[in-house]
Amino acid sequence: MEGLGRVAAGMGREGPEPVRELVRRTLWLMNDESGGLLWNGPQVLGAVLAHVPVLRAELASVLASFLEEEPFRVGTRWALWRLALVAPETVREIGADLAASLADPDPAVRGHAALALRAAGNAVPDLERDRAAFLLFDPRTGELRETSVARAAAGEP
Repeated sequence: MEGLGRVAAGMGREGPEPVRELVRRTLWLMNDESGGLLWNGPQVLGAVLAHVPVLRAELASVLASFLEEEPFRVGTRWALWRLALVAPETVREIGADLAASLADPDPAVRGHAALALRAAGNAVPDLERDRAAFLLFDPRTGELRETSVARAAAGEP
């Protein structure tokens, strides 16, 4: 995803239209009607928006619209965390929706929601008792590792 985000940044140097086309194609492949299913579509959108600032205001809400769509629930929260790392203000306003995710039965949903909330500057409740593990790709280090919801909520992914 990060590589595609960087490619999108290069594509957007001449103007945003080629990147918009990439986003349109990504959204189409996330749609049942396409005949396929781009499971990592939200992560693609998050990486693109992290690297192409001119499209954030236009497309951040489109990304957030996938919060409760299967199979995109975890990926959308990761993508919002990715975006919040570089532009917290674009994610801050959906803090209530992310906070509701902290009660989800899936630890990956809870953990990624906590990361996105913290990166956006929203309050994150104390989840130190939530030791459930989940896999995390950290775009800052390029590392894939296991962490816990408690660590994510504490800001120690």
